[in-house]
Amino acid sequence: MATKAPPLRLAFSGFSLTESNDLKGQLKDFNALVDYTVGPTTTAVVVPESLFAEDLTSSKDAKITKALKLNIPVVYGSFVKQSAAKGGPENLSAHVVASKPQKSSSESLNDSFFRTANSYSQSYVVRPKRHRSHFVDETITDLASLNLQPLLQQSSSEESDSKRLKTTDSDPDAMDTDAVAVTAPVQSSTSKSTASKTRVKPSGGKWSTARVFISSTFKDMHGERDYLTRYVFPELQERCDKLRVNIHAVDLRWGITEEDTSNALEICLSEVDSCRPFFLGLLGDRYGWRPDQYVVPDEPRFDWIKAMPPGLSITHLEMYSGALRNVDASNYVFCLRDPDFLRDVPVQNRDDFTTESVEHRYNLDKLREDIRTKCDPALVYDQYPCSWGGVVDGKPLTTSLERFGKFVTEALWRHIEKHFGQQETVEADELTAERLLHEQFIESHSRNFVGRGSFISSLVSYCDSNKPPTEVVRPMVVIGEPGAGKTSLMSSFVSQYSSAMKNNEDTFVLFHFVGAAPGSTNIRHVLSRLVHEITLKFGDDDAKRALASLPEEYKDLKAHFLELVKNFGKTKPLCRLVLILDALNQLEDSYQAHSLDWLPEDLPHNVRIVASTLRGAVYDAFERRPIEKLPVGGLSRAECIEIVEKTLGEYRKKLTSQQMDLLLRKSDSTKPLYLVVACEELRVFGVFEKLTDRIKSMSDNVQSLFAEVLERLEGDHGEELVKTTMAFIACSRGGLLEDEMLHLLGNETDGPIPQSVWSRLFRALKAYLRPSGDVIDFFHQQLPKAVSRRYLKDENKPFFKTIHARLGTYFERAADPELDETWAVGHRRGLSFVPYHYTLGECWERLSKSLCNLAFIEAKCELGMTYDLVADYLLATSMKESIQPPNVAAAIEEYQRFVMQRSHVLSLHSDLCFSMAACLPNNSRPAEEAMLRYKSRLETRPWMKWVNKPQTANPCTMTLAGHDMVVRGCGFSPSGGFIASASDDTKIKIWSATTGEEIRTLTGHKNSVTCMEYSPDGEYIATGSYDRSIKVWSANTGDEVVTLKGHKGFIAAVAWSPDGRTLASCGQDRTVRLWKPFSSDASYSSDDGSNNCVRVFQAHERPVRAVAWSKSGNLIASGGEDNDIFVWDATNESTPVVKLVGHAKAVNSLAFHGDSLLASCADDRSVRTWSVRTEAPLNEFKGHHDGATCVRWNADATTLLSCSHDNVIILWDVTKVEAKASLIGHTGSVFQAVFSPDFKNIVSCSFDRSVKVWAVLDKVEIRGHDARILSIAFSPSGRLLATGSRDKTVKIWDVASGNELRTLAGHTSNVFGVCFSPDGTVLASASRDKTIRLWNVNSGDCWAVLTGHTDIARSVDWSPNGRQILSGGDDKKILVWDADKITGHKSPGQCAMLDFAQVGISVQFGHHKTVSRVRFSPDGRRAVSTSDDASTKMWDTKVDTIPAKAFVKVATFTGHTKPINAAGFSPDNNRVVTGSDDCTIRCWSAKNAKLIAELKKHTEAVTDVTYTADGWIFSGSTDATAVLWDSLTFKPAVSFACLSRVCAVAASPQGHVFAVGDGSGSLMILTPVDLPKSQAELHAARARESNL
Repeated sequence: MATKAPPLRLAFSGFSLTESNDLKGQLKDFNALVDYTVGPTTTAVVVPESLFAEDLTSSKDAKITKALKLNIPVVYGSFVKQSAAKGGPENLSAHVVASKPQKSSSESLNDSFFRTANSYSQSYVVRPKRHRSHFVDETITDLASLNLQPLLQQSSSEESDSKRLKTTDSDPDAMDTDAVAVTAPVQSSTSKSTASKTRVKPSGGKWSTARVFISSTFKDMHGERDYLTRYVFPELQERCDKLRVNIHAVDLRWGITEEDTSNALEICLSEVDSCRPFFLGLLGDRYGWRPDQYVVPDEPRFDWIKAMPPGLSITHLEMYSGALRNVDASNYVFCLRDPDFLRDVPVQNRDDFTTESVEHRYNLDKLREDIRTKCDPALVYDQYPCSWGGVVDGKPLTTSLERFGKFVTEALWRHIEKHFGQQETVEADELTAERLLHEQFIESHSRNFVGRGSFISSLVSYCDSNKPPTEVVRPMVVIGEPGAGKTSLMSSFVSQYSSAMKNNEDTFVLFHFVGAAPGSTNIRHVLSRLVHEITLKFGDDDAKRALASLPEEYKDLKAHFLELVKNFGKTKPLCRLVLILDALNQLEDSYQAHSLDWLPEDLPHNVRIVASTLRGAVYDAFERRPIEKLPVGGLSRAECIEIVEKTLGEYRKKLTSQQMDLLLRKSDSTKPLYLVVACEELRVFGVFEKLTDRIKSMSDNVQSLFAEVLERLEGDHGEELVKTTMAFIACSRGGLLEDEMLHLLGNETDGPIPQSVWSRLFRALKAYLRPSGDVIDFFHQQLPKAVSRRYLKDENKPFFKTIHARLGTYFERAADPELDETWAVGHRRGLSFVPYHYTLGECWERLSKSLCNLAFIEAKCELGMTYDLVADYLLATSMKESIQPPNVAAAIEEYQRFVMQRSHVLSLHSDLCFSMAACLPNNSRPAEEAMLRYKSRLETRPWMKWVNKPQTANPCTMTLAGHDMVVRGCGFSPSGGFIASASDDTKIKIWSATTGEEIRTLTGHKNSVTCMEYSPDGEYIATGSYDRSIKVWSANTGDEVVTLKGHKGFIAAVAWSPDGRTLASCGQDRTVRLWKPFSSDASYSSDDGSNNCVRVFQAHERPVRAVAWSKSGNLIASGGEDNDIFVWDATNESTPVVKLVGHAKAVNSLAFHGDSLLASCADDRSVRTWSVRTEAPLNEFKGHHDGATCVRWNADATTLLSCSHDNVIILWDVTKVEAKASLIGHTGSVFQAVFSPDFKNIVSCSFDRSVKVWAVLDKVEIRGHDARILSIAFSPSGRLLATGSRDKTVKIWDVASGNELRTLAGHTSNVFGVCFSPDGTVLASASRDKTIRLWNVNSGDCWAVLTGHTDIARSVDWSPNGRQILSGGDDKKILVWDADKITGHKSPGQCAMLDFAQVGISVQFGHHKTVSRVRFSPDGRRAVSTSDDASTKMWDTKVDTIPAKAFVKVATFTGHTKPINAAGFSPDNNRVVTGSDDCTIRCWSAKNAKLIAELKKHTEAVTDVTYTADGWIFSGSTDATAVLWDSLTFKPAVSFACLSRVCAVAASPQGHVFAVGDGSGSLMILTPVDLPKSQAELHAARARESNL
């Protein structure tokens, strides 16, 4: 007898127990204990199945992370209420055990513990709550009393040590007991798929589908079919997961009774065919319904049935077709029931289980004999046992089917494993699978292709043509009307040309038919597939390996594809690439795919592209570029006849000559689509005698013919079913999955629509649907138009809204099954479609449950759909006039602002959604929801509370990131719908002004693009560049229209005349030029080849930086580096009419209002206004701290807009001559800021490489510096904060209130370092001006200036004993100052100027680049210095030496690969942490200089890092995040998203208060909330030990 196992120790994570009272007291009978934390003695960690399906290696769950680290298994399960298993777990060694399903007194709590093999029953599954990873502390009483079956039996000391779950083959005899063995899925750091029953999370590759046809009689097989559904197929699915196979049971007995007639036989046999080769036959003592005659279509696939004797049942015919007709070609399984079972069946129920008649008995015996003699005995379970189970819900049931279930499971599994076992997926398999779908599509569309020989010849000639390497090749475009047969032509050409090139290894025919495969309509997917195919064919090993890191961003993927094609002539000059692209008009227009900016215009000599399209946006894009056209017209009469004969001939049908003539008289009969649809209608027309009349009445055109198709379908399948089905497809976004359709067509009472009903309709629709299988969607564009006209327009608008509402409800339940607004299951399609359908269905309250819900926002962003979410908001707000009640519209708009403002962060850090909402003003709806979620404990993750957050809305509504270098120019289109930007990366980008989505990139300049401007009509964009050229582009297509050359230096500015016919420019060559970009007969042409130049103005003595037109277009103003402004008569180039003098430095920007009022700004930091008429200055606006770069007027000249190198945008009140609002957010010089056409928004661009959109506000609350914060320090008491900034000031803040106490002014440049003295009375600061200043904290007075650095002073720190000051800088020196001597020079009311020779101790050398940071250890015995040389050095400070001596270097830490920006000591002095531009944080031992850990989370440079007083690590990065790290596990504990790049961080010496300074000048005081208590206590204990 087996020894009783030691108790299991189970830890649970990810559950929320909503039925806790029902679960109490249930553990007492089982040998199991609950572990509240994960440790070495933990047996396993149990998680919900949904959590288990995720990639556990990247899980943020603390228990899972620790389990993987300790190699402890992670299993999934559900909790149930049940009694102990009979027989006890001791009898089943090394198995997870769950009892056999039992009757339960509670319908919500039922039978199984693990949702796995042989225990798949209706169960109470504990629902996972999002991010409730440390719930145990709250629900431990309930967990400890659960009824848990033992997870495993300890079998050996070795396995006890490893604590791994094992799987073994169960004893078949055990299946007779009341307990059944199941296998636990396991995930651990070393888990592998070693047995067919072990479930591991699969990765990569494409899933396949296995359909198993179940054939049985109806009344006597309820028990078997229920058992298959509840137990066998769920277990098979578990096993199939590792093969990436979805298994579907097809049982047409559901919905087709034995009394059903008509075409039941055709349906059943068709489904048998669709499921081949998998077939399962169940046979008892009933024979089944026999049709009077075998009614099937006269098609070759049914020829066999003509030889069958009459009187056979449908079940008999199914079994013959599925297996007995050719047993070698079928993967069959047969189960024949033991007739002795009937002895236990009550008399009143025996008719349901016995043979209907003597004749039936004879045929049944014959069928049994055929099965026994023809089939493999190993695949036939002859006389399987079962028992009478009574009548349940009106159904007579069998029971005790364990042996039956085991046999079916293993037999089918062997078939499936053999069939799919060799299809373990790798990356290439996915390509192969998609290629096969395209090939199948080609075969189906070329099968009946006729004629068109001249078109085929033209395509072959184009592809075979030989061009010299210097000659440019153009794409060939096949164009035709809808239904003209373009796709069939392309398919036939590919089939023929590929066959001809089959043996030519140097020619690669690559084809893509839009709509032929899942994802084939998405341009991002298309480009990825094309790149993979081309690279795998022609790429070298390095290129193939690089596919693993192929860019996912569309813009990068597009650039990669264009470069690949462009360089093909050079990389593979002797090879040929033929690219066939069909139906480009059917591409989704995401990423502006219809603009064709992704398709090369000029092809290398050895590349050919053949594309087809309808007329429309794609065709228009082709028309704007040079192409070769191949128009496809109508068919000839002979070709029409051939198509009709071939199509009908497949079904053995034929038209008479008269009928053919009638058909070909139809107006659209020359279109292949019309003929194919017409033939389908005639094929299914049942009355041959009336066929001629049917042809006469048939519509003349394709659209009307589709209306007849719908009418016929309604007659065949019911108007309501057809109407609803077609409406669902038409209203869906890109089609529906079959399972979705079945549920949508069903109802809550009866469940999904019967498979038999759906199969009948689907088969009738199949010819008109996309052939890609997975998604049900229309293929021909004319059909959805017909559906819309018939069912969804005008008077049917209520039905239209009802359909969208039902779709919304379905997808909401898929994405939020409990309807509790947690959106926790990660259902991509649900999250994608819910807002769309609720918007179009005008379900405003339901819509607000998604768009006004932080959990929904996070879930959608987590799946990479941030910009889809933005589109959801835009669609909703486009209908805001219809939204009721009005407060819903207001709420949606408020959440829209939140998402759009932070979309660039949400797309990368979706987990910060809650904390970002909490950082909004308290009265904002997202902040209110965040606080409600926190207080109700729906949100329990750690987060950072922004203590001093502003209580006014952030005016920045959107940040556009995409340029690789400085952005120098930007502007709105005149419509306001687009934004263009110009950058040093040589690119011009066009963005959607509403969504922020990048639409296209214009490339052509050879150097930095310095300026840009839209033409007044919005049709064109003019740009100027350092390459000395001006280019004019089509704003709609991105095509280059003209290049203007003539300037002898770089172009500084361009400006369109008000009528848009003339372009002005200025530049380094000191001239202003006027151009007629669209005129070839220029009246001025210079000797250097200037083209289209009509006038040149010359008066400036130095380069010209600014040019502007007056409103009338009669005057032009120019300003330059000579500080002067000239006003010119646009018609006279001789001399300026006005000269305005007043600026002290170079004029950077000019703006007219009318013809007399002019505004200017200059490097002298001023903004000025002038009267051109009186030639007099009007007002001067002062407020910028650096050169002003751009100026603009609002509509009524009451407001001026300016920006500056100080990173700030200022709105000026012209009347009051004062600033009324400052917009702070950029982290570098702002080069341009302009109003939107409606003057409600501003767009700006910056040195920080970003483009920002701002709302125009009259008042903006400003908290912080005017420029980026470069350094932060807490006072020793933790009550004060000091910040140093690029605005040359130091500020002191009250930590409790967040209020600014005083500003310390004196430095003449950036303040890079600040530090309090140990007693908190003095503040030291280090500056770019090479000095260290000492300030009185209370008065703000500077009482000493220390000089000694010969270059920028970067950092300063005070020794703990107060006797030394340490500083470092760009002169590579570390200076040690004597604080006592410095204090000795202190005089009341005076500022002492002290040289290092007077008060210095020593100069330390060691670094060969900038010393970026210096820090003392807490005990003062050590100091560290970091450097741009990527090294950190540790020094012995000789703190006990009197008098003080020079430091001694004791260690060098090496490992970072880029400059190190910061360092700090742990509270116990034993560790050093460093942060670097290489994006990493490293923790080192201060005792032996060895690396302890490398911390990775930041995606950009780590700008600052420090230890907290209790031992955590706090860091900031230019990726705009600050992170608090657990220094025990070196994992991130909590993150915070800042307004812009983080430049400095600090931690209070008194408790968990943190400070962050960002590039916008904002100071954020933070406190962490809900840090895991266990970790916090460990850190506190460590801190106490350090103090002792």
